Amino acid sequence: MGPYHKIRSGIKILRHKITGNGIPLVVAWSLTDRCNLRCRYCKVWRRKTTELSADDIKRALSDAKKSGTERVGFTGGEPLMREDIAEIIEMSSSLSLHTSISTNGTMLRNRLDDILSADEIVVSIDGDKGTNDSLRGNGSFEKAMNGITAALESGMKVTTSTVLTSKNLSSIRDIAELSIKHGFSCSFQPIRTHPFSGDVSSMIPQRRELKKAMMRLIEMKKDGYPIANSESCIRTLMGGGISWDACMAGKLFCVIDTDGMMYPCFDLIRKVRGTNIMTKTFGQAFSSLGTQPCDGCSCLAVAEVNALASLDSTCIISAIRS
Repeated sequence: MGPYHKIRSGIKILRHKITGNGIPLVVAWSLTDRCNLRCRYCKVWRRKTTELSADDIKRALSDAKKSGTERVGFTGGEPLMREDIAEIIEMSSSLSLHTSISTNGTMLRNRLDDILSADEIVVSIDGDKGTNDSLRGNGSFEKAMNGITAALESGMKVTTSTVLTSKNLSSIRDIAELSIKHGFSCSFQPIRTHPFSGDVSSMIPQRRELKKAMMRLIEMKKDGYPIANSESCIRTLMGGGISWDACMAGKLFCVIDTDGMMYPCFDLIRKVRGTNIMTKTFGQAFSSLGTQPCDGCSCLAVAEVNALASLDSTCIISAIRS
């Protein structure tokens, strides 16, 4: 995130803390349910949600900017399966929104020219070749690394995203060493049950083992490894996650589902009534979300927004350095 985005975001967070008024500062936006991989912990590809057109998305992006949005993260499914991804990314960037795209990386080398205007590419990597491919499919590691290499050679900022499971806790250092070797940052998200995960009970690490792994992340971050998670966020995830009464979902953060329905967060998709951004302005849709009680979660994206909103020093330092 550039310095102007950071300053504007900081001002808007302070405004929220003073007034209590919500601002859709950070938006996670699903562009498609389609995906070319069948990861063991994700069943989003089973959904057949109707996608918004590029024109509808572009109009909504412009409206989001007017409503105070500073950061948009496009996700899916696999966003690069959309043939019109270039015009969506270009529109977002032209609005001076900090624009990131999350991808499994297998199509990245071939579609890189379409997303060069993005500020950041987030690529899923779940361990070394053997570990990654056992979780995400044969050949996925090599294709993702080829995409990462091409993106870095083009001057793009790259961050990897790793879902921590009982199968890959020992791979944390491998990924961190890989990030130093190639020059990207790495983030880590403990596996969790959510609307698109399916049954992942056999992949959830034992509490003690996960805590040890998260402590290892903190130590490695202090040792200079390019761990993207803030220390505050790591400790939140290690401590059991976010409680709904302290959550910024619906206050500074929201999710747009593939069909244009807005929700406070990923976990509440289709569990609460969403608001259609095609029938209301972005600001009106966000204002209608309200606070939605839930069981709490360990969502990395929301945890980082929470940490920033709490003015935690470790999170602010991480944001400045990113």
